[in-house]
Amino acid sequence: MQTKVKRYIMYVLTNRNVTDLFMLKRKDNLKIQNDDEDMKNSITKQDIKILSDVRRLLKKAADVQPCPGCKHDIEQLEKFVGEKKDALENEKLVNKKTAELLKEVDFVNELTDIAIVVSRIIKPFVRIRKIPEIYEKVLRDDMNANRTVRKYLVDAYEDICKLERRDKHYMLMKDVVASFIRATEFKLSVDKYTFYIFDKTIKWGYKTHLLSATSKIIVGIKCILNPWRYE
Repeated sequence: MQTKVKRYIMYVLTNRNVTDLFMLKRKDNLKIQNDDEDMKNSITKQDIKILSDVRRLLKKAADVQPCPGCKHDIEQLEKFVGEKKDALENEKLVNKKTAELLKEVDFVNELTDIAIVVSRIIKPFVRIRKIPEIYEKVLRDDMNANRTVRKYLVDAYEDICKLERRDKHYMLMKDVVASFIRATEFKLSVDKYTFYIFDKTIKWGYKTHLLSATSKIIVGIKCILNPWRYE
């Protein structure tokens, strides 16, 4: 009889320990899940705030941007950032139509980057007798506005770098803003001769479709290397 009682007591104690261990482990798992969820929510809220700041800075940059084409590109990016923020708030994905905004701006930036490089390379080999006064006037008149644009863009770039979530759209946004900054710094530092060649390169490139074709090739290569780049 005593042996049976001992066995029963051992059975209860053993199973109780197992049950307690199971409950403790379950609580630990729930705590980890809750901690992960809290961290995820915290990052989401932080990203939403940062995206709001980035959008505000891009709007300010667009408002003072003296170049109509550049102004349009910044406005397109601002629109995308707003859509991205709304998607995060509503726990949704950015739709393909919105993603096209980012692709379009990225494509135009490739055109600009190519034209900047080409204008600097060919400048020593081009003989220019006379530069129309309008080029010097534009550089001079737009100087202060471009300085302000650059400040807003740099602030926006620094904010984008603070985004914690691993997101391909964030990387693209950073690349696009960096390209905006390069184009603005080009106009701030360039002389009238290089600016003239740059303008002619852009116009010639559009007329012959050469720049457009080159830009499409570059964007196409990016898509091959990363098929989900714009999705």
